[in-house]
Amino acid sequence: MSSNISEVLKASLLAIGGSLLPVSRYEISSRYREPQRHYHTLQHIEECLVWLDQFQALATHLDEVRIALLMHDLIYNPREKNNEKRSADYTQQLMKDSGINVSSCVNVYEHIMATMAHGFVENSDACLVMDIDMLILAAEVPRLKQYENQIRLEYSHVPGFIYKVKRKSVLRGFLRQESIFSVQQIRDVYEEKARENIKHLCLNII
Repeated sequence: MSSNISEVLKASLLAIGGSLLPVSRYEISSRYREPQRHYHTLQHIEECLVWLDQFQALATHLDEVRIALLMHDLIYNPREKNNEKRSADYTQQLMKDSGINVSSCVNVYEHIMATMAHGFVENSDACLVMDIDMLILAAEVPRLKQYENQIRLEYSHVPGFIYKVKRKSVLRGFLRQESIFSVQQIRDVYEEKARENIKHLCLNII
């Protein structure tokens, strides 16, 4: 699918009223192939799109959700804390340049920003974006192990003992939440599996 990512973005922008831009403006694949990435790659984006196909009936504005998922990790540096903000800013500018209405620009911006904290939001499409971004936690064990290895590689600059403490803190934070997923239909199917997986990860942090 990676060769089609740019076409998916282009089609979604056009579907919500965007005008054609130079082809280079839609090219996002190279961003997701940057060397500092191991999890936040095209693999993750493609998995998000597959999940969206499964739950697309839950989206109020499907193409806005798709754009947010395509772009939410566009800018990623594991040493920085403003990746989502920069990704959201970039996407908003792209949408504005395409002539898309302000409402859709704001929606997509807010959807991307919601993936920064994965906290409570009222917008149902933002909740869908957050949940799809987190569905890796409900993956089958082989993919789950690969995911954890990929995260560790992205933070290879962090000493092992510090990484273990901080990573466990993040994972246990999910377990302390009343629910990991915000969308009821996703929670009904994947909440229990995600919690089991997180407990497994906490016991096997690299």
